[in-house]
Amino acid sequence: MPDQTDGSDDSIKVFVRVRPHISDEDGSSDLERQECLQVDSLNSVTMLSKPDPKLFTFDRVAGPQTTQEEVFGVVGRTIVDSCMQGYNGTIFAYGQTGSGKTFTMVGPSEEGHLTMKLRGVIPRTLDYLFSLINREHQKRGELVQFLCKTSFLEIYNEQVFDLLDTASVGLHLRENIKRGVYVDG
Repeated sequence: MPDQTDGSDDSIKVFVRVRPHISDEDGSSDLERQECLQVDSLNSVTMLSKPDPKLFTFDRVAGPQTTQEEVFGVVGRTIVDSCMQGYNGTIFAYGQTGSGKTFTMVGPSEEGHLTMKLRGVIPRTLDYLFSLINREHQKRGELVQFLCKTSFLEIYNEQVFDLLDTASVGLHLRENIKRGVYVDG
C-alpha cells in the first residue's frame, strides 16, 4: 500500500483486524473449537461458512499475530501525516461487543497490563502527533503554530457518548454545510 502523506488519497479505507481467540472466553477446549475465519493475505479473508466459503477483500487485513505497533503503522501513522499537512483525519472503530475495538484503540483494559508494547492506536497516534509538532517547533521555532482538535466518541444503541466528558448527555451528530459534521449537545 503506497504511503500517501500529501492528502491526495482522501478516500475511506477499510481495515480489518482479526483478533486471536482467547482460550478461556467461551469455556471450550482447543479441540472443540473450529476456526470460522481464515486470513488469506494482507487484503483478504475467507469466512469458512457452509455450504460455501465466502471471500472478502479489504484495503488491509491484520491477522491474529499482528502487533499493536504494526496496526498503528498501517492505520494511525498515515492519518497523522495527513493531519500534519492540514487535512482532517478520522479513525472509526466498528464491531460487536468483545471483538477487540478497545484493545486495538487503547490497549489492554485490565489494570497493570498496559505496557509500551501493548499501547493501542490512540496513545501511539498522540505520541507520534506531538513528536512531529515538537520536531517542527525545533526546526522553525515559534514561526509555526498548530491547532489540534480531537473527539473521542462512542455510539452505542444509537446514542452518542463523549468519552472525554462522561457528564455529557443527550448528544447528537449533526451536519452543517459550513461546520461539517459535529456533535451537538
